Amino acid sequence: MLAALIASAVDKSSLEAQGNLPHLTATRELIIDGAVADLTFITYMTVLHDGTMMVAQPEDARILYFSPSGTLSGSFGRSGEGPREFHWIAGLGWVGDTVWAWDDTQRRMTFLARGKEFLRTERFAKGMRPARGDAKSLPLLLDIAPIAQFGNGESLRWGMAASVPQPAPWKGLLPPGATVFGRTHGDGTLTEVVAFVPSTSQLCRDQRLNVAIPECAHPQWSVAPDGSRLAVATPILRGRGAPAIRLV
Repeated sequence: MLAALIASAVDKSSLEAQGNLPHLTATRELIIDGAVADLTFITYMTVLHDGTMMVAQPEDARILYFSPSGTLSGSFGRSGEGPREFHWIAGLGWVGDTVWAWDDTQRRMTFLARGKEFLRTERFAKGMRPARGDAKSLPLLLDIAPIAQFGNGESLRWGMAASVPQPAPWKGLLPPGATVFGRTHGDGTLTEVVAFVPSTSQLCRDQRLNVAIPECAHPQWSVAPDGSRLAVATPILRGRGAPAIRLV
């Protein structure tokens, strides 16, 4: 899958050369006034199938619900360690008609039927590790957080390459700090590497020309709420040192 992702990666210049640059138009549908809705720091938001918007506010440990018209229609959660409580909401997504909310501090996931009705809370193992039989073919990673949940109980997580010698297939390919997206079981067992991004120190320097990429930033990534798509934007050099973005 990694090979297919890299093969499909193109930058803006190649699309322009082919005359296939898509034209996208953004239309503003509504504005939710933060002062009126009492919004604070927001980590994540997702949209349900009926158009309801869920907004995670970790500072007050709540998920706010807004109707498709932008009206505040309710909330879920409070600060604490109980089954309907959070310390820090660091992720939202859905699988089928069930929404999950990730509490990064307590390392647990809360599941809500149709986004509003409490179902259960599950703790996740810390770290991603290969199964015993795969230890020689899969990398050693430090788990950061799940970013998608699948119907069979597996998760898509992102993590960092550990600062220890990696197995032969990944030696030299994953320096410490490289970002890796992996599919895991609930117990943290890594089953598949979906994609990886080199460390920022690698990305911000053209290894062929040995020059720094101007205005280089950390890689940016986004995932569909159901885990069906993953997009990663990384800096590259184009032409005479001009920076560009490579989107996979």
